[in-house]
Amino acid sequence: MAAVAMLGLTACSQDSEETDSASDWQQEDPCSLLTEEEAETYLGEDASAITPKRTDEQDRPRCDWKGTGTGEVTLMLWEPPMPDVITDASDTVKVGDTIGYITSETASSCHLDVAAHPAFVQLQARGSGGLTSDESYCDAVARTADGVLARLGW
Repeated sequence: MAAVAMLGLTACSQDSEETDSASDWQQEDPCSLLTEEEAETYLGEDASAITPKRTDEQDRPRCDWKGTGTGEVTLMLWEPPMPDVITDASDTVKVGDTIGYITSETASSCHLDVAAHPAFVQLQARGSGGLTSDESYCDAVARTADGVLARLGW
Protein backbone atom coordinates (compact mmCIF):
# COMPACT_ATOMS: atom_id res chain seq x y z
CA MET A 1 0.00 0.00 0.00
CA ALA A 2 2.86 2.38 0.83
CA ALA A 3 4.41 1.70 -2.59
CA VAL A 4 1.15 2.68 -4.29
CA ALA A 5 0.94 5.89 -2.27
CA MET A 6 4.57 6.73 -3.08
CA LEU A 7 3.94 6.10 -6.78
CA GLY A 8 0.93 8.41 -6.63
CA LEU A 9 3.01 11.17 -5.00
CA THR A 10 5.73 10.77 -7.63
CA ALA A 11 3.19 10.99 -10.44
CA CYS A 12 1.64 14.13 -8.92
CA SER A 13 4.99 15.85 -8.57
CA GLN A 14 5.93 14.95 -12.15
CA ASP A 15 2.61 16.32 -13.43
CA SER A 16 3.20 19.55 -11.53
CA GLU A 17 6.73 19.90 -12.96
CA GLU A 18 5.49 19.22 -16.49
CA THR A 19 2.74 21.82 -16.09
CA ASP A 20 5.24 24.38 -14.78
CA SER A 21 7.71 23.82 -17.62
CA ALA A 22 4.95 23.64 -20.21
CA SER A 23 3.68 27.08 -19.23
CA ASP A 24 7.16 28.66 -19.21
CA TRP A 25 6.62 29.61 -22.84
CA GLN A 26 3.75 31.84 -21.72
CA GLN A 27 6.30 34.01 -19.91
CA GLU A 28 8.23 34.74 -23.12
CA ASP A 29 8.14 38.27 -24.51
CA PRO A 30 7.18 37.84 -28.18
CA CYS A 31 8.17 41.44 -28.89
CA SER A 32 11.79 40.53 -28.17
CA LEU A 33 11.83 37.65 -30.66
CA LEU A 34 11.97 39.63 -33.92
CA THR A 35 15.17 41.39 -34.92
CA GLU A 36 15.15 44.84 -36.51
CA GLU A 37 16.47 43.34 -39.75
CA GLU A 38 13.64 40.79 -39.81
CA ALA A 39 11.06 43.49 -39.12
CA GLU A 40 12.47 45.58 -41.99
CA THR A 41 11.73 42.70 -44.38
CA TYR A 42 8.01 43.34 -43.92
CA LEU A 43 7.78 46.90 -42.57
CA GLY A 44 10.50 48.65 -44.53
CA GLU A 45 13.28 50.92 -43.35
CA ASP A 46 11.06 52.61 -40.77
CA ALA A 47 10.78 49.37 -38.74
CA SER A 48 13.08 50.69 -36.01
CA ALA A 49 10.67 53.58 -35.36
CA ILE A 50 7.70 51.26 -34.80
CA THR A 51 6.75 50.41 -31.23
CA PRO A 52 5.36 46.89 -31.06
CA LYS A 53 2.20 46.21 -29.04
CA ARG A 54 2.13 43.19 -26.71
CA THR A 55 -1.02 41.40 -25.61
CA ASP A 56 -1.65 38.16 -23.75
CA GLU A 57 -5.23 37.31 -24.63
CA GLN A 58 -6.22 33.78 -23.61
CA ASP A 59 -2.69 33.21 -22.18
CA ARG A 60 -1.23 33.49 -25.67
CA PRO A 61 1.75 35.88 -25.72
CA ARG A 62 1.38 38.02 -28.83
CA CYS A 63 3.12 40.99 -30.35
CA ASP A 64 1.94 43.20 -33.23
CA TRP A 65 4.03 45.54 -35.36
CA LYS A 66 2.07 47.91 -37.62
CA GLY A 67 3.91 49.85 -40.29
CA THR A 68 2.97 53.18 -41.80
CA GLY A 69 1.83 51.49 -45.01
CA THR A 70 0.18 48.11 -45.27
CA GLY A 71 3.08 46.28 -43.65
CA GLU A 72 2.40 44.44 -40.43
CA VAL A 73 3.71 41.49 -38.45
CA THR A 74 2.05 39.43 -35.73
CA LEU A 75 4.00 36.90 -33.67
CA MET A 76 2.16 34.68 -31.21
CA LEU A 77 3.07 31.70 -29.03
CA TRP A 78 0.19 29.30 -28.48
CA GLU A 79 -1.15 25.80 -28.06
CA PRO A 80 -3.90 25.16 -30.59
CA PRO A 81 -6.87 23.39 -28.97
CA MET A 82 -7.02 21.04 -31.97
CA PRO A 83 -3.52 20.84 -33.52
CA ASP A 84 -4.77 18.53 -36.28
CA VAL A 85 -6.73 21.40 -37.79
CA ILE A 86 -3.38 23.10 -38.41
CA THR A 87 -1.13 20.11 -39.04
CA ASP A 88 -3.50 18.63 -41.61
CA ALA A 89 -2.71 21.58 -43.90
CA SER A 90 -1.47 20.49 -47.30
CA ASP A 91 0.84 23.49 -47.77
CA THR A 92 3.98 23.28 -45.68
CA VAL A 93 7.44 24.81 -45.59
CA LYS A 94 10.62 23.69 -43.81
CA VAL A 95 11.45 25.78 -40.73
CA GLY A 96 14.80 24.63 -39.36
CA ASP A 97 14.29 21.09 -38.10
CA THR A 98 10.51 21.32 -38.00
CA ILE A 99 7.56 22.11 -40.26
CA GLY A 100 5.63 25.30 -40.85
CA TYR A 101 1.99 24.96 -41.85
CA ILE A 102 0.78 27.60 -44.29
CA THR A 103 -2.75 28.81 -43.63
CA SER A 104 -2.64 31.42 -46.38
CA GLU A 105 -0.13 33.01 -48.76
CA THR A 106 -0.22 35.76 -51.35
CA ALA A 107 2.50 37.66 -53.19
CA SER A 108 2.76 40.01 -50.19
CA SER A 109 1.55 38.04 -47.16
CA CYS A 110 1.87 34.78 -45.27
CA HIS A 111 0.14 33.19 -42.28
CA LEU A 112 2.35 30.42 -40.88
CA ASP A 113 2.05 28.15 -37.83
CA VAL A 114 5.19 26.30 -36.76
CA ALA A 115 4.82 23.08 -34.81
CA ALA A 116 7.46 23.63 -32.14
CA HIS A 117 7.86 22.35 -28.61
CA PRO A 118 6.60 23.32 -26.08
CA ALA A 119 4.22 25.54 -28.07
CA PHE A 120 3.38 26.55 -31.63
CA VAL A 121 4.80 29.77 -33.07
CA GLN A 122 2.38 31.68 -35.27
CA LEU A 123 3.82 34.30 -37.57
CA GLN A 124 1.66 36.45 -39.82
CA ALA A 125 3.38 38.96 -42.04
CA ARG A 126 2.23 41.34 -44.73
CA GLY A 127 4.53 43.66 -46.58
CA SER A 128 3.72 46.87 -48.32
CA GLY A 129 5.32 45.88 -51.60
CA GLY A 130 6.18 42.19 -51.68
CA LEU A 131 9.69 40.79 -51.63
CA THR A 132 12.47 41.76 -54.00
CA SER A 133 13.82 38.19 -54.30
CA ASP A 134 12.48 35.20 -56.20
CA GLU A 135 11.50 33.29 -53.06
CA SER A 136 7.89 32.87 -51.99
CA TYR A 137 6.56 35.07 -49.22
CA CYS A 138 6.17 32.10 -46.87
CA ASP A 139 9.80 31.09 -47.55
CA ALA A 140 10.85 34.49 -46.17
CA VAL A 141 8.47 34.13 -43.20
CA ALA A 142 9.82 30.59 -42.56
CA ARG A 143 13.36 32.01 -42.42
CA THR A 144 12.14 34.58 -39.88
CA ALA A 145 10.36 31.84 -37.89
CA ASP A 146 13.58 29.81 -37.83
CA GLY A 147 15.35 32.78 -36.22
CA VAL A 148 12.53 33.10 -33.67
CA LEU A 149 12.85 29.40 -32.77
CA ALA A 150 16.62 29.82 -32.35
CA ARG A 151 16.15 32.79 -30.01
CA LEU A 152 13.62 30.75 -28.00
CA GLY A 153 16.03 27.83 -27.85
CA TRP A 154 13.40 25.52 -29.32
